[in-house]
Amino acid sequence: MGRKIGMKKFLSDIPEYRKDAATAVVSVVLCLLFVFVFAKYFAADTAPVAYPLEGPVENYNPYVQQFDALKKGQAHLDIEPDPKLAKLDNPYDPGQRSKVYYLWDRAYYDGKYYSNFGIAPVLTVYMPWYLLTGELPGTGVVMTVFLIIAAIFMPLTVTAWAKRFSPGTPRPLVALAAVSVFHCSLIALIARGRTPFYYLAAVAATSFISVFFFLCVAGYSAERPVFRYILYALAGVFFGLAFQSRLPVAVIAAFLVIPGLWFFIIGREREGKKLVPVIAELAAVGVPVILFFAGSLIFNAIRFSGPLDFGHSWQLTVTDNSTLKIRLTDLPYALYHYFLDMPAAAEEYPYISFSYAKFASYGHYQYRDAGFGMFAVPLTLSILASPAVIFSRRFELRRRIFTAAAVAGILFTALDDFCMGGIIYRYTADLTFVGSVFSVIILFSLCERISDLWGEKSRIPAAVAYVAVALFLIFSVRASLRLFLINDNGNVMTYSEEVAEFLPKILNFRPR
Repeated sequence: MGRKIGMKKFLSDIPEYRKDAATAVVSVVLCLLFVFVFAKYFAADTAPVAYPLEGPVENYNPYVQQFDALKKGQAHLDIEPDPKLAKLDNPYDPGQRSKVYYLWDRAYYDGKYYSNFGIAPVLTVYMPWYLLTGELPGTGVVMTVFLIIAAIFMPLTVTAWAKRFSPGTPRPLVALAAVSVFHCSLIALIARGRTPFYYLAAVAATSFISVFFFLCVAGYSAERPVFRYILYALAGVFFGLAFQSRLPVAVIAAFLVIPGLWFFIIGREREGKKLVPVIAELAAVGVPVILFFAGSLIFNAIRFSGPLDFGHSWQLTVTDNSTLKIRLTDLPYALYHYFLDMPAAAEEYPYISFSYAKFASYGHYQYRDAGFGMFAVPLTLSILASPAVIFSRRFELRRRIFTAAAVAGILFTALDDFCMGGIIYRYTADLTFVGSVFSVIILFSLCERISDLWGEKSRIPAAVAYVAVALFLIFSVRASLRLFLINDNGNVMTYSEEVAEFLPKILNFRPR
């Protein structure tokens, strides 16, 4: 009898399933079309890399160098450091090593070079690509692979969340929001970075986190326990991959993990005994994360001073990283640079550029480069309305806690990036995906509230709210596309002649 009732319900829900599937498919296809344009006109360094390497190992990017090291069965890069480095009192002081040849931005420890860039792209793209082709992919190809992942799972995250937690939102608006999150995450701008390997870490981590978010929502929505176990286990794997790509991106997601474990697993309403499925689901998501973390600790112990030494202090870069620390007094600077700083006017299309005007002094050394704040993407301004969700008892506790956790994660990561990294727009992109997702959630929540208040009296206020949100999303996508097209010789690759000719005709931006 139960099966018959279930079948009847399934048959009656088919039209809704089709609408939800159409919403997801349309949004994913639109994002994939953009990736196709990126791959055709904007991807750089797409030529395959022959392996064994034909030139000196030091001439390749750190991911190729790391692949080469692993292929040779070693953790350190197959590059011999200049013996003069070991004779310096402090080789991590840029002033002391100014007259010594060294490998820029690699970790130098115990007389050997190491790559301190996350290993996940090597494991997930470089190695499989080599096994299939006998060559290594160019960085532009790797960027495109991760953009494809993001173009699929960023929209799926939004559509899956709306289906489960905001079913009353019009589906065209959901599709528009899904496409908006992809563009407003700025992942495509980061994929255009002039020195691609620096930007690959953020692109990979953001792509993996988008898969993690989707799998969490899909796992919670799955009716059969076995599907929940599988989806949660995969979610744990992708969180681990994000952690092994770029830590700050995973840190924001980690702020959402604790409320997620409670609301999605521990506090979930279940029939009958609760303990066994709770333990099984916690194990499903937790074991992969623990294994990834344990693997990271082992790798650290092999390379550096111990399991908890991630190599940050051993980088040969613009400053001695061991002197960097998180300072709460830097929070106002972090808020300005990561949220409020706007792009500068430019004479070339699209007539905006990165912001280079910085404070004269922060009271200590601070890395400064091209940047702009998250609020340059209009959609993320919705975060300012988060108190209307967080402190309103008219929304369910789950939504309020998740929103508060997302805001806390964004603020903490902004401060951490500023203090431990500095100022550059690829650090801002650590924040924009989560900021865009929760901006959409906040907007949908406010629309639901208007609908609840006026639903019995009139549908006009809700309709007006939905139209206003749709227009705001369109405006945000347009602004994000303009940011994507920034043509700054210092940090973003310039256009080809073909692209420079047709872009102004398609996107009719005007000078400020």
